[in-house]
Amino acid sequence: MDQKLHKNKGHALKLPAAKSIIYQVLKGLEYLHRNNVIHRDLKPGNILMNEEHKHFKIADFGVATKVIGENSNTKRTETGTAWYMAPEVIKNEKYSYPIDIWAVGCILYELLSGKRPYYTSKNKFASMFSTANNQTPLEKSDDKIRKKFKDKALRDFLDKCWHAEPGKRAKASELLEHEFLQNHEEYLI
Repeated sequence: MDQKLHKNKGHALKLPAAKSIIYQVLKGLEYLHRNNVIHRDLKPGNILMNEEHKHFKIADFGVATKVIGENSNTKRTETGTAWYMAPEVIKNEKYSYPIDIWAVGCILYELLSGKRPYYTSKNKFASMFSTANNQTPLEKSDDKIRKKFKDKALRDFLDKCWHAEPGKRAKASELLEHEFLQNHEEYLI
């Protein structure tokens, strides 16, 4: 029986475990995006893990959408979970696949910090305001959390996920090749 990843909420994971999870999520996203599907609600609660806590897969496609035609930037519906939404969704701008990449950065942040993105915000509206103003979860963190993110490759990976311009955000296939995920391995959490 599969379990939701959020059962580990509040507990920071070790770097190898987080890398393994993110690698597997990106493999799933690469497949979805190649097949013209935007998930639109990626978050730890929508990632399932097997009983051995070794294999992870994306779940809950209730708000996923298929991109039709050559113009992939056609979506405008505000959907998803506030703490994981990309700025363009909150600002009601056209969006596409890069919104899932923003969420990957937020998931990685939560896995390594043990805190949901924008945990210093008083409520979801305050977090949405921060996101809409292109403030990343790391920028809204306290010094104790920021110290956990000193690794250069990790910071670069997050920067590629959280680029303010959606067209400059990395694709899933590019992130799979990023130095941060090199030497990843299956890892039990």
